[in-house]
Order: sequence, then C-alpha cells, then structure tokens
Amino acid sequence: MEPSGGDQRSRRVGIRDVAERAGVGISTVSRVLAGRTNVRPELRERVIAAAGELGYQPDVLAQSLRRGKTRSVGFIADDLSNHLIADIATGAESILRAHGYSLLVMNSELDPELDAENIAVLRSRRVDALMMCPVEEAHAATVEALTSLEIPLCIVEGDQPATVPASYVLSDHRDGIRRAVRHLVSLGHRRIVLLTGPDRYRSARERAAGLADVAAADPSLALERVAIELSTEDGERTASALLARPAPPTAFVVGGARLLVGVLRALETAGREPGKDVAIVTADAHPIASVFRPPLATVMRDPAAVGRAAAEILLRHIADPAAPPETIVLGTSYVPRASASPAPGR
Repeated sequence: MEPSGGDQRSRRVGIRDVAERAGVGISTVSRVLAGRTNVRPELRERVIAAAGELGYQPDVLAQSLRRGKTRSVGFIADDLSNHLIADIATGAESILRAHGYSLLVMNSELDPELDAENIAVLRSRRVDALMMCPVEEAHAATVEALTSLEIPLCIVEGDQPATVPASYVLSDHRDGIRRAVRHLVSLGHRRIVLLTGPDRYRSARERAAGLADVAAADPSLALERVAIELSTEDGERTASALLARPAPPTAFVVGGARLLVGVLRALETAGREPGKDVAIVTADAHPIASVFRPPLATVMRDPAAVGRAAAEILLRHIADPAAPPETIVLGTSYVPRASASPAPGR
C-alpha cells in the first residue's frame, strides 16, 4: 500500500513505508539499509528501488541513539575570524564528510573562559571526538574539562599538560623562521627583530627558538625577539618605538597577520618604505601577501593539511579507542619575495 500524498507531506517516510512498497518485511529493509550481505540480490534491488521512489532518508538521530554514536566531531576554534582557522576547519571537514561525519564548529573568540564552556556544550551534544585550537595552554578550566573527556581528542597547533590525553597536529614554525632569518642575514642584515605573540602560544615559542638557533650560530648578529599581544595596536606601537631607536632594525620578521598590519602602519608613519628602507618577512600572512606591493616574503604553513591530519587521527581513534595518542608535525616553507630586500647600503 502506498502512502497518500498528504501523508508524505505531513510525516517522514519510514522503513515500514519502504517495506510495504518493496513487498518485503521490515527486517529485510533494515538489513539492506545497514549494508548487510545476508539478503538475496533480488530483494536488495527491490528495497533500494522502493527507497529511491519514496525519497527515503534515514533518521540519523534515531540511528545515533541506537548505536551510541552521533557521527559528529566537534571543533573548538580559538578565533574563527582568523583565515587560518577557517582553512583548518575546511581541511578537517573534507575528510570527515567523506567518512559520513559532520563537523560541529564553536568559536571561543580568543576568550579562554569560552573554551571550557564550549567543551561542555559539545559533550552535551555527544560528539564522537573533539579537535581544538585552545586559546591558552594550561588554562585551568580548560585542562580540567579536557582531562575528563572520554572521547578521542586532538589538539591543533598548541600544547597541553601531560595530564591531558590528547593527540597533536603541529606545524614546524621553528624551521620556517630559521630559514627566513638566515635569508635576511645573507642579504646583509645584522639588526633583525622578530615580533611574536606571548609565550603562552606554542607558535610564538617555536618562532623564538628559530631566531635563537641563528643567533647561536653567529653571536655578532643583533637579533632580538619582542613578545607582545597579537593586536594591530600593539604591533604599531612596538614597531614605532623600535624604528625610533638611534640604530633601528633593518628587518622585521612578523609572526601574525594583526601584527603585520600594525608594523606596516608604523612604517608608513615613519616614512619608511617596506622592501626598500626596511625588509619585511611575515608569517601566516593573509593570502593577499603575494599581491601586496611589494610582495611579502612569507613563512607559510598548510592549515588545510593540519585539519586533514587531525581528522584522520580522530577517525583512527574512533575506530580504535585503545590506540595510543599520536603527534604529527607538518613542515613549513619560506617563500622569499621582494619585501625581503637587501640591507640598506648593501
């Protein structure tokens, strides 16, 4: 018996409707839709045809409740306005979608208190796994919430205390900065300043380590790391003060898009031209870096690859909850462009 048109508009088509259309039992429909092989081929074809004719869509929520799985993964972003975070989410979703999972994204808006709240929300949604870019490492409420998780966890581009049972996907910021600073030294620069965020960010610590590697190899260089908050205002204020020194830096390596805007503003105010009077290298710059004039030399990572790697780790751990945590470190690259100009007088 075929459901009436009014019935189809007012209620969801269920497996009973499919069974009636195909002329088989409900258990046969269930086995076919579950992908089981113990169904005769002719019956399987009838069920599939009936489901297509009726526009049957499985009730994912009901299936999730029966299986104890929601086929969803949570992603807590520290700042969704950052294009890198959007790329990480896009990379992760591309893998999860292919495996029948959805990605639930929450934004902590650079507020560490929201991290713990977002963890609680996603736990209440019963996600099967969690990936996270924490606002602050070792934030007490966040660490407590993560330590008590009973689902696979992958921390992206950050660290957590050893008490947190997590896998990690990281980028090799240290190597990228090391390459960039060595290139500037080869162009005759001796006074180079690296601007980073505070040490509570892994990326800032790793970038500082890259600068320290070059300094250790040549103590005659005046290499300086300045750690400030990741804001345009702090970047402009700090760069202005550095440019006002009797012997100002001849090159800046800038770790962050917001800091970059501040440095460029400071250069304009001081009447200094980037790529001519002062060399500029940026890290994690906006995609317009290559079309900026002059084009900006950039230390680059692949955020989409970070997201894909995190998703793949979580899928492995969903399939095997007893698997040990993993750590994946992805390489960075340095792209020299016109803004990495020779030192004045070179």
